[in-house]
Amino acid sequence: MKKLITMFLLFATLASANTPPEVTYLWANQNQESKEVTVRYRATDPDGDLLSVSMVLLNNDGTVACQCTSLSGSIENVTPGSYNYIYWDASSDFPDEYGDDYTLRLIVTDGQSVDGMVLIDAGSFVMGSPTSEPGHGSN
Repeated sequence: MKKLITMFLLFATLASANTPPEVTYLWANQNQESKEVTVRYRATDPDGDLLSVSMVLLNNDGTVACQCTSLSGSIENVTPGSYNYIYWDASSDFPDEYGDDYTLRLIVTDGQSVDGMVLIDAGSFVMGSPTSEPGHGSN
C-alpha cells in the first residue's frame, strides 16, 4: 500500500510540475475578398512540449461568436518559440460576416495538465472507488 501511495504522489508531483504555454505574439488580418483570416503567432512553453492550437471568435462582450474549425497551418505539433501561421476560412465557419467588432482568442495547449488536472486519453475509465474499499460512500 505504501508503494502505491508513493507512486501516486510521484505521479501527482510530475503532473503538477508542468508549466503551461504562453502566447507571446499575435497578429491577425482578414482578406476582404476571400474572407480568409491570416494569423501569425508565437507561443512559448518552458517545458519544451509540442503545442496544439485552436481558435475562437469572440463578440465584443466576450461571448463566443464562432468556433473556428476551418483551420490550416501550424495547429498541431507546433514547436514552441517559433513564429507560425494559421489560416482560417472564415467564410465556412462564419458566413456573411465581416467587421472589426470581434476578437480572436488563440488557445494553446501542450497536452499536459491544466489547472492541476491531468489529460486522460480517449477511451473509457472507471471513476470512483470500489464498493469493497473501506470508507466507500454511496455517492
